[in-house]
Amino acid sequence: MFFRILLIMVCAVPLFAGGSAEWILANSVGTDVSEDANTFYQSDLGSSYSGSGYADSGKALPLLMSAILPGAGEVYTGHRRGWAMIVLDAASWMKIRSYNSDGDKFEEDYIAYADLHWDENRLQASCNTNDVSDPAGFYDEDNLGNAFYDVTDMTDLSLWVSREDDEREYYENLGKWDQFVFGWDDFSENYFLHYGFEDTENTSVLRDGSVSPHREFYRSLRKQSNDAYANADKLFTMNLLVRVFSVIQTAYLNGMIFNGDSDGFAVAGHNVNLVAQPQGVYGSKIGVSLSY
Repeated sequence: MFFRILLIMVCAVPLFAGGSAEWILANSVGTDVSEDANTFYQSDLGSSYSGSGYADSGKALPLLMSAILPGAGEVYTGHRRGWAMIVLDAASWMKIRSYNSDGDKFEEDYIAYADLHWDENRLQASCNTNDVSDPAGFYDEDNLGNAFYDVTDMTDLSLWVSREDDEREYYENLGKWDQFVFGWDDFSENYFLHYGFEDTENTSVLRDGSVSPHREFYRSLRKQSNDAYANADKLFTMNLLVRVFSVIQTAYLNGMIFNGDSDGFAVAGHNVNLVAQPQGVYGSKIGVSLSY
């Protein structure tokens, strides 16, 4: 959660990147300066300029506040509507935390379930071509892994990865891909019950949930975990968009969006306005107008 909050603050930094914010806030004294006494070079704000006019920190600061906490800029400029956005933002972060907690819980559950019902030795036994049991006691009398995929070593199965090499992919594969179904402890008996040993050319039968109910339950646990994480990500994305909306709304309420009769604010003597123009029925254009 800390890293996601940090990401939001990082996203706000480009608004004042390159030292411009420090320059604006440090020089926003609201005092007229003579042209002869002050010259601002390209390293300051991107173009050479000789003249008067400083940015008003009272207008720049609310934008930064809204980018960090939606509604804060509105409240700072005296608009009570900002309180509702602050409350909703706090509630959304709590919900994100809840979703992530649910995702973690289901992840712990499906890992424990897989460790209980799926075994690499069972998978390897299905690839053997003789009737000798392996040291773990798994017999290869059906040889279904070998019959379906013509392999004698489980590591020759496509997409195989060991738990040591990639734990996340390891647990994803054993439930997702059909070639690993032989490792589930209820597969063999259910397969013979429904299909017998008649057709080993048609691998689609391995996708039948009835041949391994344990695998299907495992997949349901993974889905619940993935859905919880996905909901957290969607809500996080919405929070970022709300911050963009809050910045634009703060600019509008603070008279910074150009509407024909607003002076906006000045940077080194140049008037700067945010421009919002409708485009067609559903679109819009947002930009910055800088006068010379």
